[in-house]
Amino acid sequence: MNSGGYKLSELTKARMKANHKGMLGMHHSEESKAKIRTYRHTDETRRKMSQALQGRTFTEEHKTNLSSSLLGHPVTLEVRQKLSEVSKQNIGEKNPNWKGGASFEPYSPDFTWELKEAIKQRDSYLCRLCSIPEMECLQPHCVHHIDYDKENDNPSNLITLCRICHGYTNGNRQYWQTYLSNYLEENFIKEVKNETK
Repeated sequence: MNSGGYKLSELTKARMKANHKGMLGMHHSEESKAKIRTYRHTDETRRKMSQALQGRTFTEEHKTNLSSSLLGHPVTLEVRQKLSEVSKQNIGEKNPNWKGGASFEPYSPDFTWELKEAIKQRDSYLCRLCSIPEMECLQPHCVHHIDYDKENDNPSNLITLCRICHGYTNGNRQYWQTYLSNYLEENFIKEVKNETK
């Protein structure tokens, strides 16, 4: 058993096991279940949890474990309806990521297929966040505007991302803009140095 990056002693494991024996067969009361169902983290707690997870990458083993834990978990019709209702409440201006309808603005005429292919080629057809190759994905990678300005098609403002990572960049935009700008700047400097050798 591993907890928080350190190994538990055999004595600690035995004590934990003994403490849980008395709980076998016990169930939460209906009042307790109701409290659990209605519990919500405070905004401050959610902010701290979000900050703790930013920029975190999972190991392949962890991703596999997450994926396999969800297999065989069918989502009931009731849960689907609840999720649908929640998503309807976050449409348009009600969504915390709403930017005044910027997603409906057209891209500049210079943002062509050829430009996107050139950026993907520059980035070796890899997502620059998770490093997954485009050919291993069901959908082609996206070319993301780092400063979220659809008119700024400067190659130093464009980066290749897979669909999932591109979705992550829609939240906490200031963080992602800084992170991706720094990432691209550092990697361009390395590439220029390598080319001049």
